[in-house]
Amino acid sequence: MELVPQFRADDDVATIASALLEQGLVVVHRGVEFADALTADGAFDQILDTTKASGGGGSFLPSNTKRTTALVTRMPEQISDLVLDALTLALCDATIKKNCDSYQIHGGPGALVIGPGAEAQLLHTEDRGLVRYIRRAFQTETGQRPDLILACMTAISEFTPENGGTHVVPGSHRWDLRREAQPHEVVAAAMPRGSQLFWLGTTLHAAGPNLTTDVWRKGIVTTYSVGWVRRETEHLNEIPSELANELDPRLRFMLGFGTHGALGGYDPRHRKVPRAMTKMSKL
Repeated sequence: MELVPQFRADDDVATIASALLEQGLVVVHRGVEFADALTADGAFDQILDTTKASGGGGSFLPSNTKRTTALVTRMPEQISDLVLDALTLALCDATIKKNCDSYQIHGGPGALVIGPGAEAQLLHTEDRGLVRYIRRAFQTETGQRPDLILACMTAISEFTPENGGTHVVPGSHRWDLRREAQPHEVVAAAMPRGSQLFWLGTTLHAAGPNLTTDVWRKGIVTTYSVGWVRRETEHLNEIPSELANELDPRLRFMLGFGTHGALGGYDPRHRKVPRAMTKMSKL
């Protein structure tokens, strides 16, 4: 098996999911049309034009990088299609669904655009903020953690080793918590425009350095998590009730306008969503 398994969107979903669980990550080639559908009306580029590059305050936030959230409020139709994509939800079903009644959007969807000269980001895992609680709740010190988060990076432009293609460490989702990646174990996940990189929340990854002088690497990152952990992005504060009520009920639920069993809350300003969506991709 390739270090970064490569698939087409029409490949068998079970095979893609198996590779994701085995290697901790996969790339799915979806064609330039997939990216075009997200950017055709110019809204994404307008957002980037009004977003200042920032960073440089440490190894976790490289310099000359544009970061923005709230894409649901700024391009709702395109983001709804992206987030509710059937393949993405099927991969959520195959990974994090076994550890919850229903899953949610954990972070983003947000733009992550790496400019020329940006440094490499520190390798990390999506579940880094949960590790201490996982150890305590699941009584594990160094062993494998449960799948609580699935992340997806959609390539709006081509990702290459030179322009900041995401660094990943295949197989690291099974590592001892104390193990650090060696340089030869880190791979740049190159992929053409319109592709998607999926990785488990326990897989080491990072934004790669942009070694070019004039190329901006453009992506949209979304993370999904089990419905019983606190979200990284608080969508209830970010999305006005009027907009939330117009969204697809599945998206509304995944943004937090619903409950996970007895967890969460009810706001009478919001239209009802199904109390429990136990098979999101099939709803």
